[in-house]
Amino acid sequence: MSGPSFDHEPIWDLAKARFSLGNTTIHGEGHWQKVHENGQEVGKTCGADLEVVSLFAILHDCCRQDDGDDPEHGLRAARFTAEISPQYLTYLSREQLAVLLFAIANHTAAGTTNDPTLGTCLDADRLEYGRDGSKLEAKYMSTDAAKRKVHAINSGGESPLNISLFAESNLSSQLPGLLTK
Repeated sequence: MSGPSFDHEPIWDLAKARFSLGNTTIHGEGHWQKVHENGQEVGKTCGADLEVVSLFAILHDCCRQDDGDDPEHGLRAARFTAEISPQYLTYLSREQLAVLLFAIANHTAAGTTNDPTLGTCLDADRLEYGRDGSKLEAKYMSTDAAKRKVHAINSGGESPLNISLFAESNLSSQLPGLLTK
């Protein structure tokens, strides 16, 4: 893959260099691009910060060490993002960086949220869970646009999704008020 169609080539290159699973993984560059596309589509309808959504798409899985069970990959990716932020993300406000880091660290365990940016990040990735033929469930989506997209996807009759990984994270206390219970 040649990289993103959006203007984040240096971040894309850093994420690619950090990613250790190779080109045949389901969590690599193709997934990042699809999460970006989902995020832009969903985010435009709910007022999300599309810059944060774009960065989330690139960075959320860049520190995976396994395509299967890798519960710490979000925390590793958030640490990596924090490490590169002084050089590459200086244009983000403190709030934007906080939402980005929270979304990356918690993207596999966070519940739904009323925050449009955080919700778009989570939904953009969750919309990809159906890529293996599993049925997505709208109740695990935060935004109305993602819920509509799930209904459209499911009208094709895909099989059920194991949703156990959406249990609310104990890290939600780091940014109070973003996650709903």
